[in-house]
This record gives sequence, structure tokens and C-alpha cells, in this order.
Amino acid sequence: MIDIRDVQLVDNTFHLNETINENNDLKNTNKGLFWLVIVSSSILIGLSLYLIKQEKNDSK
Repeated sequence: MIDIRDVQLVDNTFHLNETINENNDLKNTNKGLFWLVIVSSSILIGLSLYLIKQEKNDSK
């Protein structure tokens, strides 16, 4: 006879593994978004500084 506790344990283990995999996917997505924000912010800051420098040189 099958013990219901064994079935529940297998079911819980399956759901735990699913949750771990989903968390890993989200972690990877968050890392990608973090670097996207860092790089795009750096580009915007660099472009702003360049344009400010160009504007100062043009006004001379």
C-alpha cells in the first residue's frame, strides 16, 4: 500500500525543485538587467559630459 506521506514528500520535492529553478532564472534575468542599467547609465553620463564639454568649447 502506498503511504500518502511518501507521495506528499515527492510532490513537495518536485515543487521545491521548480521553485529553485524559477529563482535561478529570475536571478539571471536580474543580473542581466542590472548590467544593462549600469552600461546604459554610463553611456548617458559619458555622452552628457561630452556634450557639456563641446558646448563650452563652442562658446569660446
